[in-house]
Amino acid sequence: MFSEDSGSSTGWSFTPWGALEASTIEHEGLQAILLKPGDLPAKAWAGVTMGKWKDPLALDQAIVTDGVISFKFNSTDGGGQRLQVSFEILDGEGNPVDGTEAFIPLSEISDFAAVDDDPETWQSVSVPLLESLNRSGHPAESAHFLGKIAIQYIEDVPEKDLLITEVKLDVP
Repeated sequence: MFSEDSGSSTGWSFTPWGALEASTIEHEGLQAILLKPGDLPAKAWAGVTMGKWKDPLALDQAIVTDGVISFKFNSTDGGGQRLQVSFEILDGEGNPVDGTEAFIPLSEISDFAAVDDDPETWQSVSVPLLESLNRSGHPAESAHFLGKIAIQYIEDVPEKDLLITEVKLDVP
């Protein structure tokens, strides 16, 4: 989806919201999305949405039941960013499956509490795709496509940058 190998060349694009600015940069040899507050103060609960807007990613049942979406996060000017994620899961006709877009705080499903203060280290987080369906009450069979992924700050946005890379869907 977005990684050091592919950058955004896989057709995935990203759109920030809440007065954030987003760009792609190279950081320590990795292609990354850089999020930072813009000229206006960033709004609470700001974030970025990534997706292939007109061509969602097809999902087979093995990916739905066993797949994880992984991310790596870092900051060059201090940490503390608390984050949550959301997946737009689509049915066989390309319509959103109700409730799957609800945000999942990363601290609820992993050891990730916040981005650390060390710019030399990347924090890795993996989120089971099935987590979104389980929370919405829908069966795995209802998922056929992945439309979008959103990463959102929990509450206030620190005046620090956020780097995101290695966004991948894998079956471990």
